[in-house]
Amino acid sequence: MLVFLTLDIVFFDYLYWKIPNESSWGENFFYNFVYEKKRISSLPKQKDRLFILGSSIARYSIHPKLLETELKNNNHEFDVHLISHAGLTPIDAYLQRAELLNLKPDAIIYPLNYIDFRLFRKHELLKDSLLSEENEGILIRDALDFQQAPQVKHSNPSGVLTDFYSYLNPEEIGFFLSSSIFSSYRYRELIAHNVIRYLDHRNSRNTRYFWYQGVQIPERVSTLGWTGRQFSFRVIEKMVTQGVYFQIVPEVLEDGKLHFQIIENGQYEEFTLLGYGWKEFRIPSKYLNKFITIELKKTWRPNLASGDRFDYAREEKGVRIQETFGLESPRQNYHIYREERSEDLRFLKMNRNEYREYFEYRLLSDRHLRPGMVTLHIYKESKLKLNQEKFSPLFQYRYLKLFSEYCNENHLKLILIHNPENPVSLEWYNTSEFFRDQEVFFQSLKNEYVYYKDLSSYLDEQDFSDYHHMTYPGMEKMNPKYARIVEEVFRNE
Repeated sequence: MLVFLTLDIVFFDYLYWKIPNESSWGENFFYNFVYEKKRISSLPKQKDRLFILGSSIARYSIHPKLLETELKNNNHEFDVHLISHAGLTPIDAYLQRAELLNLKPDAIIYPLNYIDFRLFRKHELLKDSLLSEENEGILIRDALDFQQAPQVKHSNPSGVLTDFYSYLNPEEIGFFLSSSIFSSYRYRELIAHNVIRYLDHRNSRNTRYFWYQGVQIPERVSTLGWTGRQFSFRVIEKMVTQGVYFQIVPEVLEDGKLHFQIIENGQYEEFTLLGYGWKEFRIPSKYLNKFITIELKKTWRPNLASGDRFDYAREEKGVRIQETFGLESPRQNYHIYREERSEDLRFLKMNRNEYREYFEYRLLSDRHLRPGMVTLHIYKESKLKLNQEKFSPLFQYRYLKLFSEYCNENHLKLILIHNPENPVSLEWYNTSEFFRDQEVFFQSLKNEYVYYKDLSSYLDEQDFSDYHHMTYPGMEKMNPKYARIVEEVFRNE
């Protein structure tokens, strides 16, 4: 047994995490969360450390490098690290408190808004009942349910046992105890993905993927790697010797062929590819090391397509390129850096009415046909219900207060941000008594080392892709604001 435990720790808690992380920015959140903590712990501390903590709200709002550069330009040197995963709640932050402190941060910036407090689960589980100390346990148990919150197993199962033992049944106690003792059990859902990604990057065409992570295309590609009519890039050797692959859809074919041209230094050359699906194209050697533009004769729009190509998006698309398109070798530790994609730009020229019409169409229309979008309807209904409710500082709010007190007691600067929300959804409940009392609660958390800023109405609706997540231009607008808040905190110490 001792030999097994030793091998379990050596391999699954140490050696496995030495495999290069080649995840993209938007995938494998829980693996990346654990990986990033281990990576930071191995780094020597050379500057003040600023942690960005939070859920996807943090990931979409603050770019570590942009914030680091903004602070440096104003003579504040920080190493900025993103410690985040989808669905990270105040309960998760509280469970991570000791681990975070051990990583020696000098400050934590923690952006939050409605989604982080999981109020929609309160409305699903408690219906119209008032949240109270008697029924709070139902929501806490839900927040510790592996099916609802996988991170509780991967990030700190021993903390769940010590902090929430009274909420667990015997089966759950065994589950978290096994996860605490055996790293292979704790991480088993995470292990395969990164290994497969590592092998695929070296032994496949890199055409089976979800998030694009190749070279940045000046005209931009979508998150899924779809180009527009034109896309430009520098030709590298393997594009000539091994070729590139384009995914072609029937809508762009003419006479059964994709027609396109290569433009280089004002010169044009015509090409065709036969049929649809993933097709290989070897770029002529005369273009090696040159910057070229490919221009397609036809494009397509997802909202006019058929079959599995149909989507509620009106933007012009061309072909899909490989996950690692244009790279000599796969990116490593790319998972913490967001890049601008074509979806981020679609709202820039829209006025208020145009944006709201498209918002309704893209996210909320045809509910009965779109099971994957039902959650957005649940969020909307939950926010509207808050107009008839009183605020209660329980559930996630209770653990935000405990986390704040822990940071204060340990002289760790905590900067809480009521993060911007899309005005479309904010106006559903921002005049309610609940919203006002929630703000009073946030203000009450301020202490010697705990700071708070309300930025909930700071951005325009065109800066959001949905209720809570900023577009890349929205994020660019916010990073100077976050930097000024950090500077103010350190200037007043």
